[in-house]
Amino acid sequence: MAFLKRIGAVIFSYASLMILAVGAGLLFPAWTGILSSQSSLFLQGIFFLAGLSLHPKDSKHALAQPVRFLCANVVMLIVFPVCAYWIARVISPSSATAIMLLGAMPTAMSAPFFTALANGSLEIALALTVSTSVLAPFTIPLVAAITVGQTVAIDFVSMIQNLVLIMILPLALAQVLRVCVGGRTVDRILPLAKPTSTTLLALLIAGVVAQYAEQIRANIHLSLLGHIGILLLFGVLAHAAGYAVGIGRPRAERIAYTASLAYMNVVLAVYVASRYFPEYPTPLLTVVAFIIWTFAFVFFKTAVEKHFDEKIGRVLIMH
Repeated sequence: MAFLKRIGAVIFSYASLMILAVGAGLLFPAWTGILSSQSSLFLQGIFFLAGLSLHPKDSKHALAQPVRFLCANVVMLIVFPVCAYWIARVISPSSATAIMLLGAMPTAMSAPFFTALANGSLEIALALTVSTSVLAPFTIPLVAAITVGQTVAIDFVSMIQNLVLIMILPLALAQVLRVCVGGRTVDRILPLAKPTSTTLLALLIAGVVAQYAEQIRANIHLSLLGHIGILLLFGVLAHAAGYAVGIGRPRAERIAYTASLAYMNVVLAVYVASRYFPEYPTPLLTVVAFIIWTFAFVFFKTAVEKHFDEKIGRVLIMH
């Protein structure tokens, strides 16, 4: 029995499922492409399962420090993308526009799930997902104007509709279910929530990758390696900036701030790039970033659990 549990844990582990998802999307796009039409349903399932683990009394912690929360939004949506753009302009000018777009995006819908897997504060991650998504239609055009001087229009009404349908309603339904059947009954089935959510995320990723599989395969060459290096550096800076926002707060909150800034809505970045910045390599880099971000979480979670918090804690104690 223990052996079977161990095999099941490996099969349903995040890394294993993501490798299968990306591989299936790249190699069998004709089959996995049909999953892209169900992306909203997969996200609704993830948020519903996340909502089951939320206790109403815990929601007050999300806005316990409103000034820090406001600063987090400003850093995520304006300060970080502008700074990242100018750094990229120095290192790799052709990557700068893609870096700006990625940095300017709101928190990804999947970031609260990443936060929960890393034992972070789900409440803060959910609150940042809502706030950054509401503000993004106003901040993305601002950042684009400051950096590349181009006008970008984001449909505010559509953003709010997606936020309500994909996130707010599933969370609300989960809370209603907790009340109707009882919190203890729901808590007994929560061990199944994470593997189920991971599976839903894998299906979502397979569908998205399948949409761009031909474009990715057609542009695989050595020059792409330099761009990938810039994306990796950007990812490291995004994690560091998110952690800096949460310095001084409990570990779970630091994890939430880090994940919320580092894992942005790359799917929205792909859409904006293809519509407003179609010149190579900007659209391609946003697609490649989606794949990189899929696996970056594995290293983030490992660093959080084994090294990062311990080393940072030692530095703070020494000072």
